[in-house]
Amino acid sequence: TEEPVVEETTETVPVVVTRPPGEVRAAVANGTNTAGLAGARSGELATAGYVTAAVNAFNDTAVSNVYYIDGYGSDAEQVAIVLGGTAAVLRPATAEEITGLVAESNRPDVEGFHIVVVLGTDGVLG
Repeated sequence: TEEPVVEETTETVPVVVTRPPGEVRAAVANGTNTAGLAGARSGELATAGYVTAAVNAFNDTAVSNVYYIDGYGSDAEQVAIVLGGTAAVLRPATAEEITGLVAESNRPDVEGFHIVVVLGTDGVLG
């Protein structure tokens, strides 16, 4: 009798890289009229070990989102989770787009940041 031929296949699984929180710079921008909201949520990220800044958003916004530069998607998802969100709030962006999300006076504060959380009136992230 003949032995059945067994073909071995290998599947390439993408590697998800999540950095230690201390290597991730995440700004929290308040896009609401609630004073101190960005500071409070930024404090939660700092407690989790992230390098943070609390800033004002460029515009008031209804929808909360977590914007991230290329290569920081899994880190952004962890930031969203810390703030009570899910992957549904993630939005890829360029460094220039991220900087443009914050008030002009705060832009120097977020230079070199990887992630900007924009808190909206929907309360999804706080």
